[in-house]
Amino acid sequence: MVFLTIGSIGGIVAIIFALHIWNQTRKISTGTERMTQIYSYIRTGAKAYMKRQFKTIGIIALIIALVILFFGSFVGLSPFVAITYSIGTITSMAAAFIGMDVATRTNARVTQAAHTDLKSAFRTAFKGGTIMGLIVFGVNVIQIFITYVAFSNLFVFMQQFMPIIPFTTIDLRVPNVFYGELFKVIAGCGFGSSFASVIIQLGGGIFTKGADIGADIVGKLEKDIPEDDPRNPAVIADAVGDNVGDCAGRSADLYETLTSELVSSMIMASSLVLLAPNHFPIYIIFFPFLIRAFATFATIGGYYYIVNAKETKDTWKVLNRGLNISSFAIGAFFVIIVSILFQNIFLIFAGIFGILANIIIGYCVNYYTARDGKVTYDIVEQAKTGTATNIIAGLSKGMEAPFVPLLIITVLIGGSYACGMAFAATSIAPISWAFGGIFGIVLMSMGMTSGTGIILSMDGFGPISDNAGSVAEMSGVSDEVEERVDLLDATGNSTKSLTKGFSIISGMTIGFVVINAYLELLKDEESRFPIYAATGINLGIPTIAIGGILGVIIVFLFVSMLLRSAGETASVVIDEVRRQFREKPGIMDGTELPDYARCVDISSISSLKAMIAPGVLVVAMPILVGVILGPYTVAAFLIVATFTAGGMGIFLNVGGAAFDNAKKYVSSQGLKGTELHKSTIIGDTVGDPMKDTAGAALSSFVTTINNMALTFFPVFLPLFLIVTSVF
Repeated sequence: MVFLTIGSIGGIVAIIFALHIWNQTRKISTGTERMTQIYSYIRTGAKAYMKRQFKTIGIIALIIALVILFFGSFVGLSPFVAITYSIGTITSMAAAFIGMDVATRTNARVTQAAHTDLKSAFRTAFKGGTIMGLIVFGVNVIQIFITYVAFSNLFVFMQQFMPIIPFTTIDLRVPNVFYGELFKVIAGCGFGSSFASVIIQLGGGIFTKGADIGADIVGKLEKDIPEDDPRNPAVIADAVGDNVGDCAGRSADLYETLTSELVSSMIMASSLVLLAPNHFPIYIIFFPFLIRAFATFATIGGYYYIVNAKETKDTWKVLNRGLNISSFAIGAFFVIIVSILFQNIFLIFAGIFGILANIIIGYCVNYYTARDGKVTYDIVEQAKTGTATNIIAGLSKGMEAPFVPLLIITVLIGGSYACGMAFAATSIAPISWAFGGIFGIVLMSMGMTSGTGIILSMDGFGPISDNAGSVAEMSGVSDEVEERVDLLDATGNSTKSLTKGFSIISGMTIGFVVINAYLELLKDEESRFPIYAATGINLGIPTIAIGGILGVIIVFLFVSMLLRSAGETASVVIDEVRRQFREKPGIMDGTELPDYARCVDISSISSLKAMIAPGVLVVAMPILVGVILGPYTVAAFLIVATFTAGGMGIFLNVGGAAFDNAKKYVSSQGLKGTELHKSTIIGDTVGDPMKDTAGAALSSFVTTINNMALTFFPVFLPLFLIVTSVF
């Protein structure tokens, strides 16, 4: 309980510190009357959209919870999962709302701070991002703490007074059965948070890019007016989309990544304790909470470095140094805590590999997306000969982008596995080399997610800066102020790419851990069905290979559905913007006002309809594969889908960001309105749904399919045996 308590204290400190920062930030004025009006438009639109979205999620979530509650026990699923699933869903929605609310409260304050100097605007934007990061980080730890304490005490009570679970032969007095059943229930938190996250990310991603493309095509290309010009009817919808997509979606996404990592790490640690109870005390299960607590203080340390940096001309460099300082502090703590708990040098390196992965991702993303970098310059050079060559260059760089980071991550995962095997080989505890290797990867994933607080802070910085640019343009500030927020916006593009890359790669690593947690729990389940012949994950067996093929197919289908939905939403917005310009000719000379609310409403309705089909696909596919083809086919499906989504996600995110920053580079050179600028605008409209709709959703896709399997695996074996007996 000591580690659990320390972890919860870290969560409380994170929330208190975030409120302290907000108390400082709220004292900054929202600016002129016009700035405050735009600020109000954006907040009202974002809140209205999320209210609609939460209503849709709530209805679906209630139906799923009731099905689990009343029918789950017939197929081996505890009715308690309905409760933990609901907890995960609600807290993930809360994380999304916090992300949106903080961002919409901060944007105009950044614009106002930019009237003073770049440093003030930079600090204000990062403070807003840090509030998001720390609250999400803190709420996640406290949620898992309360859930674990509540259900572990309930199971202890049942162990004493009702040791045999009714209508089953499950005996809670057996230690491995006790923890197995407990973690089956707690895994419902991961399912709930993943379910809410993927729906929020899908809807937000479709909304933001449908509105953005609609605003760009008609405004910049057809009417030749600047980006974020207040005469554009879709400009408020575009700004709203930044908040419901990048802020709300990313907050929910990283929240469920944290949940998945914490739950799966506890499952693997409990397996280690049960394998060697005489060598590893029970509190080993909770040491991830200790890491999280220190990560809170490391995030706060990184925050103080960034906001007190004397030189902020190169804002990306300052943010990256803050990330490195936070990462090195966490690395030092890893060395100390792992040395004390495990007394093994090899596991120390496994954890450090995860921290190194965060730093490497940062450098790789900066190389491909920096506004003044070589890759951006190459794309601009290709754009000089036309739109087609611009798009070819951007796609080429995007497809090149996964090679280095995934190769390095492959080496680090292999290194972590080797460290884990060395731990098993040198330990006096009876641990297999294979299990030791997987435990090494668990520590690597913990090292990666320990940096989520500072990374989410950097992510929030991006859309806040983007919105500040919108407020600046629409309120008619001076060129000097606009130039300052444009610089922050360009940096924010890179920070958003960093966090999307982090989400994808950490999702891959954690997905691998979740798959192994799934296999560990499956071992106990197999003992209840002696007629089942376990095959393992052997791709030489056709039914297992089919799972791998389905894993590839679902990634491409999922991305296709999202890109199509973004395009269809954009078409509806384009038609509406053209209609307003046609029917209200006074918009162009300022004698008539655009109907901003209409574009927000159209984007909301279209995106909420479009998010259902891909959401159902992600939730249903793992269950169908498990029931029809068996639990090991699911494992093959998960592994292949996880790594396919990883490569696809980096391609989409980096390629899309490179298109965007090529456009920003051309704009910064005073070439707005030229054919070159128009070429890069079209490239940006291609890249936008790549990075902010499909690419952004793939992290949630990975964790959702894995959490679905981890939650519903008790259903797979009994129903699979029924299906095979019938057919």
